[in-house]
Amino acid sequence: MARQPKPDGRKRPSRDSQLGRRTELRTPRLRLLVVCGAEVTEHAYVQGLKHAARNPAVSIKIVKHPKAPSQVVAHTVKLLETADDAYDEAWCVLDVDEFTDIDQALREADRNRIGIALSNPCFEVWLLLHFTDHRKHAPSYDRLVPILNKHTPGGTPRRALTSVTTRTAGARRSAGRGSWLRTARSWK
Repeated sequence: MARQPKPDGRKRPSRDSQLGRRTELRTPRLRLLVVCGAEVTEHAYVQGLKHAARNPAVSIKIVKHPKAPSQVVAHTVKLLETADDAYDEAWCVLDVDEFTDIDQALREADRNRIGIALSNPCFEVWLLLHFTDHRKHAPSYDRLVPILNKHTPGGTPRRALTSVTTRTAGARRSAGRGSWLRTARSWK
């Protein structure tokens, strides 16, 4: 079968056509540093979200530093100083618990442009918000665990982590519920 001529009568592409490679279309990769101020829970949660999202446009390094909030922020500052612009953003995930240096940590983080994800009184409140619209005061981890166990498949906070991080819809619901709590009460 003979080649059909182009509307202008030519059979081949003109010499002025663009045959080179296209320019880069993907936006540069966002590089995040997340430093968790607890040994297990926060680290496991962020790791689970990273795994569940599988977003190639975001690179996340998660570091454990189970210390007081001001020490976690100071550690994050050190990591940023030694990283030579390796990160676009840095975040500290902190519990209020019984720590007295929260204000100092917040000031230092603000001065160094570090984001703070602060849970009050503890991170398990955030886990509970994945399951229910909990609005009662929970003064401590010990008082919160029995409530979390009622809503958790398997009845333990560790099971809650597994369940929560595999359900991104739960994270969206908890974010909405958490924003209500933030506006409804003072964090001090």
